[in-house]
Amino acid sequence: LASTDPVTDDLSSAIDNPTSDPHAPLAPAGYTRTESSDPAVTYTGSWSTSSLTPLSGGSAQRSTTSGNTASFSFTGAWVNVGLATTSDSGAVELFLDGASQGIVDLYSNENGNLDIIFDGLSNTTHTIALTTLSAVNPNATNERVFLDFFDTWDGTPIPNGSLEQDSGNFLYSNNWNTTASGGAVASAG
Repeated sequence: LASTDPVTDDLSSAIDNPTSDPHAPLAPAGYTRTESSDPAVTYTGSWSTSSLTPLSGGSAQRSTTSGNTASFSFTGAWVNVGLATTSDSGAVELFLDGASQGIVDLYSNENGNLDIIFDGLSNTTHTIALTTLSAVNPNATNERVFLDFFDTWDGTPIPNGSLEQDSGNFLYSNNWNTTASGGAVASAG
């Protein structure tokens, strides 16, 4: 989560927002997650719903053809594009407000997540878009693209203080565990 405020050990300002499901995404003030299946995300070309581990919400929208597009308009000072990486992934070109932000290779030898963050934006309306491309990595076995989610943040300050792992100021995607070893710790699983 993007924050310009430093974390301090001022326990008096710690946020306590427990949840009944430790793996459920928690949302600090000004933060919104929009899953790829949300009607606010618009698509051109052929996309389908796909389950893949690990994904936020358990599924993503999958493209298997170059030239397909997805776009999402939001108001905020920060956006994160959540994509999945696989051994058969291609690449995407990302656009922010119509300007290319570059090409991202989504190949990985193991399934994983990739977050592409754009911060320092004016807190106005923006459009983030991606166009699917052929594989750019010679090890990729296909050109699939898995769009998982968009996170946005409006710049609302996050309070200073020490934070516990169950604080509303943390957002966990899938595959995080709460374990105890001298205290509770959140770890990638």
